[in-house]
Amino acid sequence: LEGMLLPLGMHEIWSTAAAAGEGVAEKLQAATADVNRAVSQQDGAGQEYGAPAGEDARRWNELKYSWNALAGSKPASTAEVIRMHSQLRQKILDYRAYIAATSGLVLDGDGEGSFIIDAAVMRIPSYESYLTEMRSRAAGVGAAGKATMADVQEITRTEVLAQSALDDIDADIRHAVDGGATGDAMRAGAQQSLAQVKSAFDAFGLYVRQNVISGSISDPLDDVVKNASQLTAAIRNLHGTMQLAAQSRLQYTLEALRGTRNHMLLLVAAALLVSLGALSVVILTTVGGMNEA
Repeated sequence: LEGMLLPLGMHEIWSTAAAAGEGVAEKLQAATADVNRAVSQQDGAGQEYGAPAGEDARRWNELKYSWNALAGSKPASTAEVIRMHSQLRQKILDYRAYIAATSGLVLDGDGEGSFIIDAAVMRIPSYESYLTEMRSRAAGVGAAGKATMADVQEITRTEVLAQSALDDIDADIRHAVDGGATGDAMRAGAQQSLAQVKSAFDAFGLYVRQNVISGSISDPLDDVVKNASQLTAAIRNLHGTMQLAAQSRLQYTLEALRGTRNHMLLLVAAALLVSLGALSVVILTTVGGMNEA
């Protein structure tokens, strides 16, 4: 499922533009094909996460059905586009949470390790989800040419939620870097990456307020996408930094258990490492595809 959220975010942008009457059929078709490729890739993975027989497949098939229904739909309004994509995005995040809980990934008993994993697996994707809603609303305004009061309210709401999620990431990183050797090892990269995201998020929020929702005429869709590019790159970098830190932490645990007689813990650690790899596929990034827009 590598990058399913990535092309789904682009699919939402071009669906929004299409519903507003923009001629973006080729871009929408390309985003649809990208999501289909990601779905096929996950189909071939055949991962089992520890649930009763058939449960993993059932949940994955439900998610695929939802995507197929969305891909075959023709929303009549930008609001309907955003609603349908938001519902599917939440199902993907629920699937992420299911994998994490079923595999035991978020139950790392080590303090610093748990903060690293929580940031990489739970907090950053949640931030990306809220930011995608904000970006999609802004894109819809750009395509329509002006903002309604509902647009202003939704953009403001999602910006506040994104800021809260960003604060949670900040807290996880701060606790992790205070936790010992592993925290020290990730300190510089994580804090630098987070600072870049904060700066780019503030800049994009200011741009949206000044150029998208404040006047009688909004900047066009292409300008909205262009002005999100710096934030897109910063989030991609933060996600990669924290993903590597989480994998490194689990690899450290795995190595520490080698040679011990506790084969059960060794198997659990190995399973967690595999699960994190699967999650990196599921939650690569919600907004990364904007770089290719």
